Amino acid sequence: MKTITVPNGYNGHTLEADAKPILIDYNLAKLRIANSEYLTAWVRISDYPQLIINKEIHKACQSYESGKISRLEFNNLMNSYQVK
Repeated sequence: MKTITVPNGYNGHTLEADAKPILIDYNLAKLRIANSEYLTAWVRISDYPQLIINKEIHKACQSYESGKISRLEFNNLMNSYQVK
């Protein structure tokens, strides 16, 4: 399952959580922490799309740095996320 990085609220640390919400309640989404049966994290629905985009941007940067994609492909990806 795809994961996203969510802030855990303490000292700027982050956790990996499953990208698919297990519950949506009003303006919050409940996400299961990756590799955990019981731990969950709540994120605002308004923050959720940015978390997905951040993960995709991170993957694109890693691919570019490792030479898996060209500069042109990298620029196209960043433009698709409207990142300058």
